[in-house]
Amino acid sequence: MREAKYKMFYAAGNYWIMSCDSSDEQYMTPIIINETGAVIWKYLSECNSLNETAQRLSDFYGITIEDAKADVSLFTDSLRKYGIKYKNFSTYFDKEANENIALLYHL
Repeated sequence: MREAKYKMFYAAGNYWIMSCDSSDEQYMTPIIINETGAVIWKYLSECNSLNETAQRLSDFYGITIEDAKADVSLFTDSLRKYGIKYKNFSTYFDKEANENIALLYHL
């Protein structure tokens, strides 16, 4: 079985992560995430490591690197609970799905 692809969407005032793998025999309920989760998702798709993701999150929100690492860790642990596993986020996260993240920058 090939790896599932996941996309983030913004709809009805929420950010959603959905499986877009039609070959998956088991339905995955869409996951609602908050704005911080959406930013982390975007950075995970762009960065080469969790540390780089945390650094960008720290810069974006003006928080300590320790707090950013804790947020990234909590978010990725939550993804694993939903069965979203990874070795290299760049290969699992569809960059085109993050178009709506730009909305965050205009809040």
